[in-house]
Amino acid sequence: MKKRVLAVLLSTAMVASLAIGCGSNSKSDDTKSETKTEEKADTKEETKDVESVEQRTVYVTPEWLKSAQDGNQEGYEDVVVAEVAYGDNAKDCDSYQKGHIPGAIYVGDVEVEDATGSEEGAYNLLSAIFRGLGDSKSPLIFVAVACVINIVGDLVLVAGFNMNAAGAAIATVAAQAVSVVFALVLLFKRKLPFKITKKDFSINRHCRRALKVGLPLALQEFLTQISFLALCAFVNRLGLQASSGYGVACKIVNFAMLIPSSLMQSMASFVSQNVGAGNEKRAKRTMFAGIGVGLVIGCIVFLFVMFKGDLLTAIFTTDEAVIQNGYDYLKGFALETIVTAILFSMIGYFNGHDKTVWVMIQGLTQTLLVRLPFAYYMSIQPDASLTKIGLAAPVATIFGIVLNVVFYIWCNRNDKKYM
Repeated sequence: MKKRVLAVLLSTAMVASLAIGCGSNSKSDDTKSETKTEEKADTKEETKDVESVEQRTVYVTPEWLKSAQDGNQEGYEDVVVAEVAYGDNAKDCDSYQKGHIPGAIYVGDVEVEDATGSEEGAYNLLSAIFRGLGDSKSPLIFVAVACVINIVGDLVLVAGFNMNAAGAAIATVAAQAVSVVFALVLLFKRKLPFKITKKDFSINRHCRRALKVGLPLALQEFLTQISFLALCAFVNRLGLQASSGYGVACKIVNFAMLIPSSLMQSMASFVSQNVGAGNEKRAKRTMFAGIGVGLVIGCIVFLFVMFKGDLLTAIFTTDEAVIQNGYDYLKGFALETIVTAILFSMIGYFNGHDKTVWVMIQGLTQTLLVRLPFAYYMSIQPDASLTKIGLAAPVATIFGIVLNVVFYIWCNRNDKKYM
């Protein structure tokens, strides 16, 4: 086991696993003595009087950790113990299998090493750290701060100084930068269960694994964005008003996809934690719960988009022709708000299992073999319309769901860790 970013937790795991001996095969007399002590009826009473430690102490004794787990250390009632080690999951980590602290979750080293150098990447990294600590509210605050600064910046630079597109760009970048700084301030003020050092920010042998996991997703996202450019070219065949209507509709689409996208991201984190802890059944229940939540919200969004889409597009323009063209596209796209809830939850589930290569394959398959050909075919028909082009999205998504269901069944039959 090697210490990575979560230094204190890992250090605790190394020390305490020797003393407590959870599942350990050690034959030492001291370990046997500790095991017998833990089997006594009232362990909480035994650890109640253990001396407390300062919250900034890096190393703690096994007795203190056991006391905290028993709820006898004020301020540490909800203590979470994680073992960070090299390996895709708990079953691949020999040290975790041979002996770990009771209740300790397994965290792969890649989970805390994947980051980029951009402001958006920095935000995603910081948000991931807070979510890993069980804090999903702070990332929401970061986004809220960025939104407020972005709006104020647009009003000042665009409306006030007439800087047009350049002003909007500056406002956006400034908002992201301030959000990152704000996140860093909160992070350093927070009493973290680990210590960050300069050594954590270096290229090491684990970078290859990080690239192995991240490159398929990056390639898929890159080609997907290229496909959207091609789709825009297909729409431009229908004229300027159709192109403008499509642009307005895309704003509604981006908003409609927020919930499925959030479910996918949170699903990946939650599933990976449960897989690391060896709780595959809970990981599966999480996927189905995500699908259920997504379907409920998706049906509500579907009704608005399908029957009141003109009111939504009217928010962004007063041109009647553009409003109608945007609404026409939304009619074809509407079903996507429902089926995406299923697809994105399954993608999050597979990402949590490190099946990023499969996620890339299924994404590129539905994009290159279904969405683009379907949209192109509809755009060259004599009666071509935005509604028919919009159907390309749900048709491709349904195809992707079929692929993922087949892969899910295959995994459950052939891969033991899915059992």
